[in-house]
Amino acid sequence: MLLRRCGPCHTDRAKGGLRVSDIGKMKAGDVLAGNPAESPIYARLVLPRDSDDRMPPIDKPQPTAAELAVLRAWISELKSYP
Repeated sequence: MLLRRCGPCHTDRAKGGLRVSDIGKMKAGDVLAGNPAESPIYARLVLPRDSDDRMPPIDKPQPTAAELAVLRAWISELKSYP
């Protein structure tokens, strides 16, 4: 889901400092292991649609409820970095 939904802007270019192709960097700042609600990557995906900080922008395809559930579960199961 991350590469498909976020990858076009956040793979090699690392727009906004997020690079979804580098799990180490994600776990060092964008994902708080075991805490999806406080993880910037998840928190931005669930902001209200009219928020300027919401990702992806409203004009881009949005993640489904099932995709968000998988991401939330994945973050919940992650162990602390490194």
